[in-house]
Amino acid sequence: MNKKRPFFILLFLMGMIILLISCGGAGDTATESSDATSEEVVEEAAEEAMDDEAEEAMEEEEVFPELEEDEQGDFEAIGSEGSDDIPPTPESGPKVEGTRTSNGNEQGEISNPDVRAQTDDEFVELTDNAASDAPLGQASQLSAGEIDDNLDFDSYLAYLNGYPSDDILLADVSDRVRILVLDSQTQPVVGAKITISADDTVVTQLATHSDGSVFFFPNTYENTAVSYTLNISHNAVEQTEIISLDTSQTEWTFTLPDMTVDNTAVTLDLVFLIDTTASMRDELNELKENIQFIATQVNNLPTNLDIQYGMITYRDVGEEYVTNQTPFTDDINQFANALALVTAGGGGDYPEDLHSALAEGLNDLAWRDNDRIGLIFVVADAPPHLDYDQSDNYLTSIQKANEAGIKIFPIASTGLDEQGQYIFRQLAQMTNGRFIFITDDGSSGQTGDSGASVSIDSDYTVGQLDQLIINIISDEIENLIQN
Repeated sequence: MNKKRPFFILLFLMGMIILLISCGGAGDTATESSDATSEEVVEEAAEEAMDDEAEEAMEEEEVFPELEEDEQGDFEAIGSEGSDDIPPTPESGPKVEGTRTSNGNEQGEISNPDVRAQTDDEFVELTDNAASDAPLGQASQLSAGEIDDNLDFDSYLAYLNGYPSDDILLADVSDRVRILVLDSQTQPVVGAKITISADDTVVTQLATHSDGSVFFFPNTYENTAVSYTLNISHNAVEQTEIISLDTSQTEWTFTLPDMTVDNTAVTLDLVFLIDTTASMRDELNELKENIQFIATQVNNLPTNLDIQYGMITYRDVGEEYVTNQTPFTDDINQFANALALVTAGGGGDYPEDLHSALAEGLNDLAWRDNDRIGLIFVVADAPPHLDYDQSDNYLTSIQKANEAGIKIFPIASTGLDEQGQYIFRQLAQMTNGRFIFITDDGSSGQTGDSGASVSIDSDYTVGQLDQLIINIISDEIENLIQN
């Protein structure tokens, strides 16, 4: 606006007033009508001046529109954005109908309706700003429950038998044999290789976990028999045993008399396998904020620990990527930096390509062979696609994990449906892991059957998610060092 115009208007009005006063002082012959005429002239002149000012203001507003101020007091930038520059939103579908519940919202409630409309680049800026305000190594705000289905196996079998749908891959685990391998001092032998044969045909190969045990499910293989031959080996020690299933015995313990293991040093390979579609942003951010805290707590455990971290992030066919791999590293800062660069986006339909992620995590990462503990934490809120006709499905990945002595711990985020729960519990139970699920209960250290993001028929323990992860790792290490 021309800031000189009001000044000239004021001078004009003052001049008119002086003129009227001077006319009145020259003589009293002025009539009432002439005074009225003079006042009308002044008013018309003033109105004309004001109209000119308003017209010019409107013209200038078209050229320089007024800037809008946001809630923080900053002004929105004016650029060359057009309608074609609006960030694309994910496709519609169950996967993007609700956000997660880290703030205690009910399932499906949208705490930030606009978050799914952000591009990955925008989300990087948003999460970077959030991360800069959060202290490194802080404790998790997500609570979770956990179930070990192998501890209440009868209830788990009832759950499997009562599942009302056929949208899963069936695995008959009703016959379950626990094989335990100990050294001459009754110490658990981690990484013992067990080749199981029937009628001179190899049925499967297994590897023992940190407690020296592994589960064998004979009905999940084509070659079933009444008795099996076991070849047990570790380093240069080897022996052969025979087990018969024609008994009620479900646990077999074998001692390697010529072996004494040294469990004072612990080797751990730890992998996070993460669904990075848009609905997983809360959990991804939580993991970013707490990975340093988890690593610090694990490194403070009273043992000589050699740990390395790896990661597989995944989405789905047709997305920006199907899988991305972060190779193993023993540098937690390097791993945390890689995790910090991961963003969430996409995910229009409900299932994701978990099959490809599991296969890559088990087959392509450089897992160490000798005497190591292997753990995979799957963080996801959707089941795998069963319509892709993939040769590597989650049952073949379970078998691969058992061959390599790797336990799988699925962490079910809010929004996982019954199919996903069934599959995630299969992954945990068959690899001797535990099923973990985000809860709406912010408390910890409690036991109950309410507030879960999935439907659970039995009691479960509630705790902070990061502490549950730490406890699992600690339990695996203590299996070795406490004996």
